[in-house]
Amino acid sequence: MLYIAGLIPPGNVSTYGEVGKAADATARQVGSIMRLWGSRISWWRVIKADGSSHDFDRAKSHWEDEGIQLRGMKVRMDLCGLDHRDLRDIVKHMPPAAAESVNLAAGCKLGGYERHRSTDLG
Repeated sequence: MLYIAGLIPPGNVSTYGEVGKAADATARQVGSIMRLWGSRISWWRVIKADGSSHDFDRAKSHWEDEGIQLRGMKVRMDLCGLDHRDLRDIVKHMPPAAAESVNLAAGCKLGGYERHRSTDLG
């Protein structure tokens, strides 16, 4: 789960539920892992299904730096959101050397993107 969450590219986000679907886990399991180990990756890229963050004040500056567009205090999922199919495609097409650097940065022991347009993010 942490590996998949760590692959979300700058300028994009995904939900706990979509990361869970990509990792064959539940949103709650993703949340538990993120609570323990999320600081090892770009945690602000994993958000709630409604587009909000568990820590808006800290996430906002990261979102602004990456050009992630907001509507009020929520991310514009229609513009920046990746679903489980997008995440699986990223994993599938990740070169081994790049995957290894993500794994090392996240502390994992595992080995221009066009996203699916989906409204079932959540």
